[in-house]
Amino acid sequence: ASLTIADHFLLCTDFLDVTNVDIAGTTKINLGANSTITNSINWYAQSCASVVFADFDEKYLCEKGFTEFVNKSQGSLTSWVWNFGDEASAINTSEFKNPFHEFSGPGNFIVQLTVSDGLTSHSFAKQLMVVSSATPKNEVAVSGSDLTSLTIASSYQWFKNEQKIEGATLRSYPYEGREGVYRVVTYEGTCNLTSDLVTITDLVSENHQLNIYPNPVDNALMIESDASQSSSIVLTDLLGKVVFKDHFNGTTKVYTQELSNGIYLLRITSSKGELVRKILVRH
Repeated sequence: ASLTIADHFLLCTDFLDVTNVDIAGTTKINLGANSTITNSINWYAQSCASVVFADFDEKYLCEKGFTEFVNKSQGSLTSWVWNFGDEASAINTSEFKNPFHEFSGPGNFIVQLTVSDGLTSHSFAKQLMVVSSATPKNEVAVSGSDLTSLTIASSYQWFKNEQKIEGATLRSYPYEGREGVYRVVTYEGTCNLTSDLVTITDLVSENHQLNIYPNPVDNALMIESDASQSSSIVLTDLLGKVVFKDHFNGTTKVYTQELSNGIYLLRITSSKGELVRKILVRH
């Protein structure tokens, strides 16, 4: 006989005898150390505390969002290995217990979690559908020692090195020169929206002075840096259209007299890191 169970769960019991019954599906049934299994496939007979079982839930399956994975695995686990099935992504795996992932676009992705207690392992995979979104990605402005979301939302969450910063739930986050890779996620309804990554390294530390003035600007924006390496500079409007692009070493000038009044994003990148500043053009 064969027993097929469509749901995915772990069931522990004891003092049972199973004969000539196979089990199919992803459900794991553990009969306990005092049961007997005869001529039957995919049953387990061990103490419930020693069972290794992989399981997870997910939230926020939206394009340009930051999908949150909630680990529900059981056992005395020592490792969690995730594969997001997203080959187009620069980061397709994680070893965090409860990771986050920005999918490369809408579509279907098979996500697999493998857990281990150091002796045995168990894997679970399921297909997730990421829905499309017409909302543009969020942007982060760097001003002094603060990072600020340019998108206004009902709630915010800041991340550093792809891990949630506990308590960092305001529109601005005082990074105070601490190096790392930052992003902000805003939440509205069933979807969230992530910003691009902002890398803070020595480029914005006290060891490298970077002066950008005047701001607001009328005709020309001056950029001065004491960094020895060449840097790239890109100025975009809030829709992402590039209005100026160049490389500089030391000092450069961006002429803004032909630009319309409004807010622009200045992105400066070098081998030391990346800096994004909000620039106000006012004639």
